[in-house]
Amino acid sequence: MELVDPEGTICIALIEAKGLLGNLQGLLGQRGLPPGTGLLLRTSMVHTIGMRFAIDTIYLSSKGSVIRVATMPPGRVGPIVLRARYILELQAGEASRLGLAPGTTLIRTGT
Repeated sequence: MELVDPEGTICIALIEAKGLLGNLQGLLGQRGLPPGTGLLLRTSMVHTIGMRFAIDTIYLSSKGSVIRVATMPPGRVGPIVLRARYILELQAGEASRLGLAPGTTLIRTGT
């Protein structure tokens, strides 16, 4: 499964968290994410407590529009963004490299 923009310039391979346990575990215990790969969580808030690396957090609306982009170092609690339905977690710096910013739209493709 992937997230792409309508122009086809952004393509992110997805790891999708499944269920409550998947959302709770997230990237805990991981050493990082490969470039162009992200974890998609169905939530409006994330944290990096217990994580070993910084992440970019991309808050997405129910229609895939980017609402907020932020980098979170380990040991932090992110804000609750009420309009967000999903949060995409990427290795720190990936959002900038990929050109993700508020207003960007991402569409899920694949099965």
